[in-house]
Amino acid sequence: MQVGPIAQLFEYASLMSGLTYSDLEAKLKQARGLTGENPIFKAVSAKYPDIEEASFVDSVNESLLNGDFLHALAVFDQIVVNVLWELGLVVGEKGRIEPRQHT
Repeated sequence: MQVGPIAQLFEYASLMSGLTYSDLEAKLKQARGLTGENPIFKAVSAKYPDIEEASFVDSVNESLLNGDFLHALAVFDQIVVNVLWELGLVVGEKGRIEPRQHT
């Protein structure tokens, strides 16, 4: 059974909310082949050099604990367009969903 993108989003959210920073780091090391001490912070501090490691780790831990994180999901694909079309809708100007003009 194929899982839709929205269901997948909720699955990722539920899986991430049970992690600690250390868990997340271990999973990323395994999945991405990251090495060294605290590669997540290393990547973030390369872009934001003024960030403090302890506060960063604490913030990520708190966000994971509270389930307070953003999942970016691109759902706007041909399936969505087709469903909207079947419902008599289209994505109009400025991304608004509007009634389809019958021709």
